[in-house]
Amino acid sequence: MDERSFARLVAKSDNRELIERPRDSALNLEPLLNVQAFHEPGNYLYYLEHSRLDAQLAAEHGATGSFVGWGGDQLFFQERALWAAGDYLHYHGLRRDVLRIALDSAQMDRISVWQVLREAVGQYVMRRHWSMREDADCFRSLVRPEALAEARSSSAYLHPLLLDSRGTPSGKLWHAHQLSGPWEFYDPLGEPDDPETVAEAKAHPEVFAHKTVGQVADHFSDVIGRLKKKPAVIGHSFGGLLTQIVAGRGLSAASVAIDPAPFRGVLPLPFSALKAASPVLGNPANRNRAIPLTYDQFRFAFANAVDEDEAKELFATFAVPASGAPLFQAAAANLNPWTEAKVDTKNPDRGPLLVISGQKDNTVPWAIANASYKQQKRNPGVTEIVEIPNRGHALVIDSGWREVADKALNFIQRFVH
Repeated sequence: MDERSFARLVAKSDNRELIERPRDSALNLEPLLNVQAFHEPGNYLYYLEHSRLDAQLAAEHGATGSFVGWGGDQLFFQERALWAAGDYLHYHGLRRDVLRIALDSAQMDRISVWQVLREAVGQYVMRRHWSMREDADCFRSLVRPEALAEARSSSAYLHPLLLDSRGTPSGKLWHAHQLSGPWEFYDPLGEPDDPETVAEAKAHPEVFAHKTVGQVADHFSDVIGRLKKKPAVIGHSFGGLLTQIVAGRGLSAASVAIDPAPFRGVLPLPFSALKAASPVLGNPANRNRAIPLTYDQFRFAFANAVDEDEAKELFATFAVPASGAPLFQAAAANLNPWTEAKVDTKNPDRGPLLVISGQKDNTVPWAIANASYKQQKRNPGVTEIVEIPNRGHALVIDSGWREVADKALNFIQRFVH
């Protein structure tokens, strides 16, 4: 089952004409699947999803929008494959498979194979690689939410990635889920020098070292400042703290903080939180380092609420070294009046805020999440908290991610239209 079946049902439910481009059954794109799947949102053969031929077809028929999927099947029937050969070179180096990929890409885009290879080799030599940071688009659904809801009501039309999330890049899943809402989507992803892959992050942990809460908060504020209107902001763990900092600056239309790290004024410090942070806080020198977790440490801090097989898969897919500085900042926040780990909870422009807590979270237990909520509920804006049963700190990337996404997006949809 691919996105076309879902698109047909949505179009029928919304009483819209659906223009389909025929799939070339003779085209072999299997080599493209050798391009390394990537956990960062949107950076998975993204160029196959937005084609100049799509735009030409839409213009010819007077179409007002384009349906695109965030799954994997679209590799076989959507276009703009020009950049696939360059992507392969970036991840795998110069191998003979790159010629086959270039040939398929040229046929898919109806351009010269030499043009594909010239572009690929040029990118490889110059060490340039496409990134969503450089080409972030905004998307708006033109389909009524009721039509989407009707189409989604039958599991027969759900993309397989939504039925079984294991092994699937989490960012792709969250992107797929955003089809259910009419909001614009933008993802700043992090700071510009962040590694592109998990493998690169593990090989070069030093790029994360020294990064502080204030630096990252200022980066996100700068990204938001370039948008035309206030966005909804969702963050997990220290991302949840950053979400509240950004909201406290009056920069978000609505915010969701998922298992958020504590800020100045949040006093509880349960034993499990200390144990989860001990691999970093146990050595003062770690403040200036990027620290990886062992599997056992990751199992306790993140994956304690899933089975062993899923825990190992999550560790292999997502675990990368992280800057030690933010943990030291959060740990000392109540002792340091000048800390960067502080939130303006009283700003009337903060906007609606939801705090989500995983019941079995060892890293940010309920006591910490609830204390954050109590600080925030003094704000005149809507402030809510919800606890999700039997979920640990990995709740946004494990197989139960969709329940969290539903709660986050349903809250946002109440306030952002």
